[in-house]
Amino acid sequence: MALVRTQRLALAGVFSALAVLFLPASLPAQSVEAILARAEAHEKAGRWLEAAEDYGELARRQPMVPAWERRGRQCRTQEQIARQYQNPAFQNGLLQLPLEQALHLYGEVLSKIQAHYVEEVELDRLLVRGLERIDLALQNPDFLRAVFAVAPAEENLRRHRAALAQRWRELGVATRRDAQLKVQAIAISLQQELGASPTAVVIEFVNAAGEALDNYSAFLGPERFALEKSLASPNVAGIGLELQYGGGFLYVASLANTGPAARAGIQLHDRILRIDDVDVRRLGVEEASLRLLGRENTTVTLDVQGVLDLGPRVVEIPRERLSQPSLGTVRLVDPELGIGYVHLGLFQQTTLFELDNALDRLMMEGLRGLILDLRGNPGGSFESALQVADRFLLAGVITSTRGRGPGTTAIHRVQDDRALLIPLVLLIDGETASAAEILASALRDHRRARLVGQPTAGKGSIQMVFPLKTVPSGLRLTAARYWSPLEMAINDNPVQPDVLVDGSDALDGMEGMMSAMQLQQRQFEAALVEIRDLLLKAGMP
Repeated sequence: MALVRTQRLALAGVFSALAVLFLPASLPAQSVEAILARAEAHEKAGRWLEAAEDYGELARRQPMVPAWERRGRQCRTQEQIARQYQNPAFQNGLLQLPLEQALHLYGEVLSKIQAHYVEEVELDRLLVRGLERIDLALQNPDFLRAVFAVAPAEENLRRHRAALAQRWRELGVATRRDAQLKVQAIAISLQQELGASPTAVVIEFVNAAGEALDNYSAFLGPERFALEKSLASPNVAGIGLELQYGGGFLYVASLANTGPAARAGIQLHDRILRIDDVDVRRLGVEEASLRLLGRENTTVTLDVQGVLDLGPRVVEIPRERLSQPSLGTVRLVDPELGIGYVHLGLFQQTTLFELDNALDRLMMEGLRGLILDLRGNPGGSFESALQVADRFLLAGVITSTRGRGPGTTAIHRVQDDRALLIPLVLLIDGETASAAEILASALRDHRRARLVGQPTAGKGSIQMVFPLKTVPSGLRLTAARYWSPLEMAINDNPVQPDVLVDGSDALDGMEGMMSAMQLQQRQFEAALVEIRDLLLKAGMP
């Protein structure tokens, strides 16, 4: 999976945060009450992704209210359930398994988790998440349509949902066999009392076992497993854009300037409505991004609508093998003081070579202090991030990894003492992830850089995909986690900036995009203040 992710990032463009922006005044923030009302309206209408986005905003506004995060997670689960039961490949594949084979698949998933997950997991925890997922499924119209020949009465559903919680939650399990027998009993009970497909019930426990672990582990059904396997090929090709979800839409967040998408007329912030005639609202960011990739010289057809367009247009784009640079903007932003700016968009094999060339050029122009922009950097090559840390540190630990499987525990130290020791400021945000967080945490812990912006993504872990034998499918598991030099876990523990420049407005469409660009500009201006202060303290006015 790490290989697939690195290749996907290498095919995506990098949107430079450094620009001269001519934007209107700050837009008014929406109230918590207004966001909650909108989220609940989205839920009632089955617009699960929009509801999850609003609950995510509420969680950012009120982090001490656990209900917002829980409700957001439930909405994302409902969206997964809806996509799954709308998919003909799922309906004609996993849903047709005999009950015995589905139970064997569940046991195999539990076995892989017990052997390879980064920490020991109690089976009760996985079973409880399965019950929660079944409860949500019994409220999901797509599940009900696919699993019941005749939809049960609403009152009957409510009664059985309550009975599920009371009857099954208190029964503990000690072994995989115990878990399989309990899931079998639940499946047969729902079949007898409601007419549900017992196989569908077991498959929901399979899905729940993966998602109960963390945000990155997951069961990969045959279709998804085959897709990710094909993308692990070095010959994978793309169209040179990266997607994000916001304002109720999937939109183009970054664009390779000379890539196939840009040549076809795709622009930043265009909304992607359909990919090969599949509605992207039922895909999500990760699956939609995977569908953009494929074999070289094949094509992908997009339904696209620009922010100011009256309607969508259809564009056919060829996939190409792209060589995406690691760096975006490189320039002196204050020639008088010698302040340089480098936007590092991703880590790959060529990153250190590109960075050294950029620094050499800036040094010739009078570089005395550097702003290194890691905003929007989703990671990439772990080895490359270590090399960049090496360039700014004289000695010490950069990071360590810890897991339970072979080769997952190691300490990584500075290898080269030829460090560039000029004053340094890092720009970070919520999209700074994985390898980029390793760099940020190392420079922070060694007090080598001042961090400006927003907390990072908190994605400091290594995932591996384990093939399953019962059916041609897979299980993506977190196999190890990264730790900072000061022994702080990065995973689920975002790197915090020294200077917080945050934005909490929950705005849709064009307003939301302009608000985001205003925030980026404010962060850049704050970084300028900090690097000037560091230069002054270093006696370099």
